[in-house]
Amino acid sequence: MDAISFGEWLRRNRRSLGLTQAQLAGKVNCATITLRKIEAEERKPSAQIAEQLAHILEIPDIEHNVFVNFARGDWHMVPAGGKANYPWHSTTATNNIHIPARLTTLVGRDNDISSVKILLSDSNVRLVTLAGPPGVGKTHLSQGIAHAIHQQFPEGVFFVSLASIKGENLIAATILKSLGMKGPTTKSSLESLIHAVADKQTLLILDNIEHLIKPASKLIYKLLMACPRLKILATSREVLRLNGEQVYPVLPLEIPTELQLKSLDINTASQFSALALFTERARAVQPTFSLNQENLQAVVKICEQLDGLPLAIELLATRIKLMTPQVLLSHMNRQFILTVKAPRPFPPHQETLSLAIQRSYDLLTASEKRLLTLLSVFSGGVSLSMVERTFSAIFQPDELNDLITSLLDKSLLQSKSGLLAEHRLSMFNTINLFATEQLANSGDFATARQCHFHYFHNMAETAYREIHHSDQLKWISQIDIEQDNFKAALEYALSINNLPASIIILNTLGWLWFLSGNYSELVTWFEKNNSRMVGNYSTEQYAALLNLIAQSMIYMGEPDRARSLLKDSLVIAARLGENNDDVIADAMSLFGFIMSVASGRMPKARFFIEQALTLHQKIEDTHGMAMDYIHLACLLNRDGQLLAAVFMAENSLQLFKQLNDMWGQARCYQMLGQLSLGSGQLTRASWFFNQQHELDVLVGFTHGQRSALASLRKSIDQQGEIFQDKSSRGTHTVANLDYEIKEISSKLALYML
Repeated sequence: MDAISFGEWLRRNRRSLGLTQAQLAGKVNCATITLRKIEAEERKPSAQIAEQLAHILEIPDIEHNVFVNFARGDWHMVPAGGKANYPWHSTTATNNIHIPARLTTLVGRDNDISSVKILLSDSNVRLVTLAGPPGVGKTHLSQGIAHAIHQQFPEGVFFVSLASIKGENLIAATILKSLGMKGPTTKSSLESLIHAVADKQTLLILDNIEHLIKPASKLIYKLLMACPRLKILATSREVLRLNGEQVYPVLPLEIPTELQLKSLDINTASQFSALALFTERARAVQPTFSLNQENLQAVVKICEQLDGLPLAIELLATRIKLMTPQVLLSHMNRQFILTVKAPRPFPPHQETLSLAIQRSYDLLTASEKRLLTLLSVFSGGVSLSMVERTFSAIFQPDELNDLITSLLDKSLLQSKSGLLAEHRLSMFNTINLFATEQLANSGDFATARQCHFHYFHNMAETAYREIHHSDQLKWISQIDIEQDNFKAALEYALSINNLPASIIILNTLGWLWFLSGNYSELVTWFEKNNSRMVGNYSTEQYAALLNLIAQSMIYMGEPDRARSLLKDSLVIAARLGENNDDVIADAMSLFGFIMSVASGRMPKARFFIEQALTLHQKIEDTHGMAMDYIHLACLLNRDGQLLAAVFMAENSLQLFKQLNDMWGQARCYQMLGQLSLGSGQLTRASWFFNQQHELDVLVGFTHGQRSALASLRKSIDQQGEIFQDKSSRGTHTVANLDYEIKEISSKLALYML
């Protein structure tokens, strides 16, 4: 009888029960499309679905385990005969698949199996390479693909592991042995192999060929040329670069994003394959383990630090026998992650994560090793142009491009499109940990740290000068993208006691944190290191940093602390002399603004701001004047002088427009909106708040976005009350306003997460 897949067997049994796909899907609590894909062999059922199917189809309890294995694709024999009660017991038509039996289930690879199955089903595709970093699960995936597609290769699917083969002359002989043939007598191994395969419709899986990449590529090319119906599925950390090769990147398992994590619960956690794998492997050593609200966040963080790599997750999950996920997370330093040992059945080169990565590292040239370790100094990725500038004294541009291309081909680097048009190069955290360890033990450690520091210190100085001018959006985006690199440069500056550089970098980073509402991080960094800065480095930049911290304190609702910092700033600026009138003026302006908001001492507050304006005008500081005008507008509004406040806000707006400072323009629109709202000009107020919101979204100022939405809702709400008193013509308008209010409320809720 013909071989039968699980999908076909399920379809026949469903029909024999008189059930539609939708009806059976309802009984097993899955989507109809999921069941449709299972029957079409486009995906395998989860263990839970397979168990439910066993109950619905009345499979005897004693048969449940083998049935689930059959359903999940982990069978040893190909089932035959659709009418048999237990087709998973069949022993006929089984000689065409020669794959090692699996001891564990394959988690989270249904889509990959379907995609590669489609590739191999294409008559024009002869060679597919599963490429990916160490520990991503290429071997297990290839075996899952073999089980899913074996029916298309009636003359054999053969799995050949080349991981332990050291000599290139042994490749053909090893494949011959896997085909069940003896070694050559008079013919060479390759000739015997070509003769054995001939024109048979066969799939050959060559596993772990990266250490034999050149001889294996030559052999594959000759085989494909000589055997017209042969197809090859290769697994390698490096692509083969052969004509006709279809590279299929094997990606890590799925981990919840930061946004998804906010709404993640136990019911939805199992949808993420990294969490599902961790749970399954943890249960293997600790049967009582389960994900719950107490350990969910820790498990997510563990999987994040392990990049979602199956090997790393399997290694670390075994430690659940000794500790909770929370304790495990606290132990996850570099040494722990790299050296945790695997259970005994793991291959020697995968007993620890360090050994798995070392295998790839050992295959690199000296120049590739050096570059890989140098690149570990970057945090959060880096653009190619930055690498070129940072290491210009070590590598020539052409040499660097070739080396980076090679590391990308070998799956040790990743490349993604960046927000600023440049591709970003990055490493998986696990590879970065290994490379960092190699760098620490090399003679390049000091050079790498210094090159990195100098580059980002120079960038911080430029950003500090340009952040309030025409390229504001570019610099905000650049600082945001390089935030981790700036933090690394800041830590290095502090470690070598370069406090002036620390202050510059913290000023630059601080502006980004101020915009994003991350005031606590800015204040924490400042308070942690301020005792080292104060008294020793009374510079313009330090006074400016005090002003920025004080501004953050205002938004944090701590005006007294802000006032204290501004007093220190004024003292430092005064000590520095006339050449620092801009710093004195900035501090005075903020001081007056805080005084008007916190204490209501209007005359004295106005005196400080007007003195600041005089100084800013004297030195022709356009940005400073714009800030003075908006501070005066706020003061005049609180004092009930609406027309004068409007005049000041409009002056400020014109100056901010000259600078193309969008954050400043948004503050003016915010003020003009409040003034319009206070005078009953509701339509005008709504327009101003909309303008404010658009600009604050562009620059990423979260406090401003919340403020704009709240004010806009107030404005629309008041318009609704007015319209309700009018004729029936106003009913439609009120309905529109109600909808807008509802939409704004939902946006506000998102910002408050």
